Amino acid sequence: MESRALLLNLVTALLIVGGVLLLMSWTGPSMDPGMAVLGFVLAGLHFAAALGTALRRRWGRLLGLVAGWIGLLGSGAVLVTVVVALAAPALPLPGGSWLGVLLIPGGMVAAYLAVVVILLRNGAAFDGELSGQLG
Repeated sequence: MESRALLLNLVTALLIVGGVLLLMSWTGPSMDPGMAVLGFVLAGLHFAAALGTALRRRWGRLLGLVAGWIGLLGSGAVLVTVVVALAAPALPLPGGSWLGVLLIPGGMVAAYLAVVVILLRNGAAFDGELSGQLG
């Protein structure tokens, strides 16, 4: 159960850090430092959530839900924007396929939705572990 959420959070954290580092290498000194900090904060949030869910801690579940909802809303907004842009006439498509353009944001929406659903449905696994620690 949590292993799927753990894996998705860890992969997302690595992708965010990689994306920020890649963006920094492309833009050089002209990159907005605020965007880099935001990327690293989001990656840290995903990493902490992954660690907390792996340990079945209640705070890990809560961080996972926060990261999941942020990711779901953010990637959902990107997906909607891409769909609207694809509806524009005479828009050149990379590779000539709309499927290739929708693949990444659609996959992100699906992954974040899976994390949120898994963590919402399995809250008792975290609450039981916490109450077991208390006595």
